[in-house]
Amino acid sequence: MITYCPHCGRSLEEWLKNGLYRCTNCKRCFDSSSKNTILAAAWMARCQHLDDVSQMAHLGLSSVQEEFIKEFVIEGCNNHEEVVQILERLDIPELTA
Repeated sequence: MITYCPHCGRSLEEWLKNGLYRCTNCKRCFDSSSKNTILAAAWMARCQHLDDVSQMAHLGLSSVQEEFIKEFVIEGCNNHEEVVQILERLDIPELTA
């Protein structure tokens, strides 16, 4: 589930589980891909100063997504641009299958 815009970090008016959404802040469209789910969860972790991925259980993240957030955002303290670069290096898919 996506609760923050994966591009600008703004909290969404309506949470996205599957499909497409257009952010009312940055006006960018995004889908519910794994990459966007991770970016949105990373924004949430940074904005809410979370120190444990269990605090994001309601998002329904996979264990791989949780581990990524824990390692690179919570423990690694990477900013948005760094997380985007890491996802690109790891070749996380942009679109869902």
